Amino acid sequence: MERKKIIKTGIFVLLVIILFVWGYRFISSKKIFTTDRIFYGSYENVSGLMISNSIFLNGMKVGMVRDIYFEYPGAKNLIVEFSIEKDILVPKKSIAEIISYDLMGTKAVNLVRNFETKEYYNDGDTMITGTEIDIKEQINQQILPLKTKTENLISSFDSVLISLQAIFNDNTKHNLRKSFDHIEITLLNLSNASYTLDNLMTTEKVKLKAILSNAESITTNINNNNEQITNILQNFSAVSDSVAKSDIVSVINEAGLVLTQMNEITSKINSGSGTIGLLINNDDLYNKLDITSKHLDELLIDIKENPKRYLKFSAF
Repeated sequence: MERKKIIKTGIFVLLVIILFVWGYRFISSKKIFTTDRIFYGSYENVSGLMISNSIFLNGMKVGMVRDIYFEYPGAKNLIVEFSIEKDILVPKKSIAEIISYDLMGTKAVNLVRNFETKEYYNDGDTMITGTEIDIKEQINQQILPLKTKTENLISSFDSVLISLQAIFNDNTKHNLRKSFDHIEITLLNLSNASYTLDNLMTTEKVKLKAILSNAESITTNINNNNEQITNILQNFSAVSDSVAKSDIVSVINEAGLVLTQMNEITSKINSGSGTIGLLINNDDLYNKLDITSKHLDELLIDIKENPKRYLKFSAF
């Protein structure tokens, strides 16, 4: 009886141990009976990678992280142990890169395969490792230049504000106030001028319409008589050419000579020389001619009234 009890107790303890190990493996996502191959990677910083995090190849989960520990006490690097399914062949010089798996910052290992070789890692080999910049660092790298530019811009704004404060002193403010007052007066004058012009256009609308109508009529007449205007201009051009070709200098000289002679004759007449001069300047000659003219007139009247006295007819 005691032997059976001992055997039962041993079997029970063994089952408990098996259940405990299985539960631990289940909780830690480790397979109890597995044929996966084990690989290692050495990292200076695992960047938040944890045991049971996934291993991906081309976006497909092919394994998980089994353990993380220091290479030796006081060592700088950490050793990451991960298992990969036995059917997955990883070429040598492939990189086991720690990446950010989601926006929450969950880490995973991504296998970046090298297709230039036909040799593959064996079970227990240490892979080449790398660490991808996490999202936070990427955001920081993107924002850092913007931050620097913003700081420089703020500094520039500060300098501009200081310069403006130095420029816009009390005297400048007073001058600006006066300038704005003058601008306001100018705008008011422009408004009044616009109003006056509008009234003028309204009141003189009929006259403006007549002026435009007359201008249009003149333009139409010019357009209709374009040929005649052309002939007139051509004739004027011909006359101008004729005048240019004529001996205008000789004509002017002869006219000057004639004027000189006329001046001499006028001088002689004024001085009483010659018959015309005596006639104009001598009153006696004028009186005698006047008396003679009267006698001749009386003679003509008498001949008209008494023709028989002067004319005799004889009939044969």
